[in-house]
Amino acid sequence: KEEELIVYPGISSVVAFCAKLKTSWDDVKLMSLHGRGQNIVHALKEYGKVFTLVGTKEGVPDLCKKLIDYGMEDTKIFVGESLSYPQERIVTGRVSEIMNMEFDPLTVVLLERKKDDFIVTHGIPDEAFLRDKVPMTKEEIRSISLSKLQLQKDSVIYDIGAGTGSVSIEMALQASEGRVYEKKKEAVHLILENKKKFAADNLEVVEGLAPEALEGLPTPTHAFIGGSSGNMREILKILLQKNNKIRIVVNAIAVETVAETLQCLKELPFCGEEVVQVS
Repeated sequence: KEEELIVYPGISSVVAFCAKLKTSWDDVKLMSLHGRGQNIVHALKEYGKVFTLVGTKEGVPDLCKKLIDYGMEDTKIFVGESLSYPQERIVTGRVSEIMNMEFDPLTVVLLERKKDDFIVTHGIPDEAFLRDKVPMTKEEIRSISLSKLQLQKDSVIYDIGAGTGSVSIEMALQASEGRVYEKKKEAVHLILENKKKFAADNLEVVEGLAPEALEGLPTPTHAFIGGSSGNMREILKILLQKNNKIRIVVNAIAVETVAETLQCLKELPFCGEEVVQVS
């Protein structure tokens, strides 16, 4: 005889918390920082209203500090501690006011601010990036490269050979629920400044040379190669070892790089190759 499973649904923490705050929950972006990393900064800019589980004692102060670092001091924060327990506590204020307060690990948070006007396509103007004297992939080339990458929301992407981080920023905004790992030895400060300006919190800068710097990183679904420092073959080989179905876009300025890449396409197990010349 088959056993019958009966499910008794409980009230979720987001419904219970929003009811106590007398606010709607149907327009809330649901997220969690409990044992995982998510780009709450980007979500808050896009949706204007974000609910998240925290799960650690330092979770709320760390979240407040991050929002302040990204220039989002105007964010209103509602913290629900030990909901439904006798010691339940609800605290409301600006992130700067709550940053130094202590909370129980069993905490939920609702964040609210005016959402930004979000452009869903790539194509950030060149002048929007902080540049200094560092080389940058131009807007039109970025747009073509990104369209060829065919990113998804949760893609895991390597950007190898970054300058200002313009391609990384665009990829991070496209794959807002994914992760972008950017390999660069120089101009790290500039990349970090652009990361902060565009709220690309899912972008991680990895200092060092590829392919060695790629060791230990999560398995990529996509890769953009803007510079190989003479290690194109080795880089492509390790990318294929990590994921034999990876999608890769290589930008080449020098004829020698084109020749080297074409030779690698012949010798390595790639399929669906395409070469595009842009002028």
